[in-house]
Amino acid sequence: MARVLLATGDRFGRLDAETGAEIEWSLEGTGAGSLAVDPNDPDTVYVGRHAGGVVRSLDGGHAWQETGELPERDVFSVAVSPVDRVL
Repeated sequence: MARVLLATGDRFGRLDAETGAEIEWSLEGTGAGSLAVDPNDPDTVYVGRHAGGVVRSLDGGHAWQETGELPERDVFSVAVSPVDRVL
């Protein structure tokens, strides 16, 4: 399934090939400015938020949970290691 994920600086968006041109928005108003997809599991998505830390989705961006993995709350970029899946 083809999927496009985006972080706009204010929210997260998901566009699936099967939904056509309709973007599913979430995390609105949270400062969602960066994202990373786990290279070993494309349904695991991390979003870095300005002054909001990092949240994780295990279902491709539908539901979110706080990670608490980083000590700094201002997150401007995120990456996931393909070797050990460390954020």
